[in-house]
Amino acid sequence: AVNLSTSLLCAVSSHYNKEVSFHAFPVDAAIRAEWMQKIRRDDFNPTKNTRVCSRHFKRLKKGTVPVYFSWNGYKLPAPRPSVWERRPRAEFLAPESDSDSKMETEMAPDHAYCVVPPTGARASNLADENEALRRQIRELQQQLEVLKPRQHFGIERLSASDEDVHFYTRFTGVSWHFGD
Repeated sequence: AVNLSTSLLCAVSSHYNKEVSFHAFPVDAAIRAEWMQKIRRDDFNPTKNTRVCSRHFKRLKKGTVPVYFSWNGYKLPAPRPSVWERRPRAEFLAPESDSDSKMETEMAPDHAYCVVPPTGARASNLADENEALRRQIRELQQQLEVLKPRQHFGIERLSASDEDVHFYTRFTGVSWHFGD
């Protein structure tokens, strides 16, 4: 079923606008009379299917009365400008294209990192750096071998003492569980 707003000059329909909700007239006589006064429609008798759209309400709560209408000058607020429109940006000026006044100038780089060193110098620097990294890898591998534990943790280390087996495993002893 398509809902239509019954307020004067409101053409909101649920068929075309899914964001708007529609509200039936209240059963309470006092609030219903207030709604009728606000809607300002002559010879209007609402039925159980008569609805008012949510655009006419300030707050959508039980007992509220519609307050926004065309007769009291209410209009939907203008859509807020997007972030792109609100954010100030520097103006980009298009270069003037005068074919007569073209000047060819060689620009010097602003920073030293823009200058590319000769290929031979770069290659020797990379070779030196590569050799230094290889030496560092060898040293780290030697340190790793020294620091590696010589003995792995296992039940064999504890089997000398039933107290150690019981402490670490809560077993009563090695011979009872593993059968010597």
